[in-house]
Amino acid sequence: MDYRNKRLDLQRKSETWAIHSSVEAENMKSPIKNEDLNEKIEKLDNQNKEIESNINTMLESIKLVTANVDQDSQELDAVNKSVLNAVIESDQHINAFKNFSKIHLDKITGDLKAIEELLIELQSKECEKSIVRKTVMDHLKTQLYSTNSNVEMCMKEMNSIKDQTDC
Repeated sequence: MDYRNKRLDLQRKSETWAIHSSVEAENMKSPIKNEDLNEKIEKLDNQNKEIESNINTMLESIKLVTANVDQDSQELDAVNKSVLNAVIESDQHINAFKNFSKIHLDKITGDLKAIEELLIELQSKECEKSIVRKTVMDHLKTQLYSTNSNVEMCMKEMNSIKDQTDC
């Protein structure tokens, strides 16, 4: 916008200068026909044409710069929109991953608690089995010692009976 205002301002100034120069030129061509005046008028006309040419060149340059700035602005807007869309999409992916992670973390936590409860139950059962085994083993030992004692007594008695029958 600023470039367009400057361009319009320069265009107005050039038009004003052209009008002013042509009025001066007309005033100088008045009844006094002097060669010096004619040379000055020609010189002023040439300068005016050169200034107008420079102004037109500047106006064309301003138009090109304005067009380039507009194009760059549109490209930047497109890039900004792309970046904004990428940020929005990234946020959506991050939120989806957070939800996914939370769901699976809750599931894993629940599974770990269930495994812990099973482990405690198994340890309790193993402990009970161990106590039962120990009790059974102690009972078997007692029975074995008792049986062994009985066998030894029987052997002694048999030996004693055998000795008595042999005699």
